[in-house]
Amino acid sequence: MGAIVWVIDTSCLIDLKTVPLAHHWALFRQLEAMVEEGTIAMPRQVIREITAIAFPDVPGAWAKGVESKLQHPLEADYELVGEVMDVAGEVIED
Repeated sequence: MGAIVWVIDTSCLIDLKTVPLAHHWALFRQLEAMVEEGTIAMPRQVIREITAIAFPDVPGAWAKGVESKLQHPLEADYELVGEVMDVAGEVIED
């Protein structure tokens, strides 16, 4: 079995805003280390969504800052997406 890779979506990054500010530095440094190790992946769409506002907050600035450090492709593998949707298709909201 291969290493576990966490694929981060926009809602996950938005939820990080609930972490108390006193813990942000340590949290985002740990997440950055995970990006560098290849245990976190983010599609290009997530980075675009979280940074699309005029003044990105901490999650948006972090996502843009680690974009060049990502170890996994930024583009979606639609064959793999199809396999995931066969199993998890019920989680998509219309």
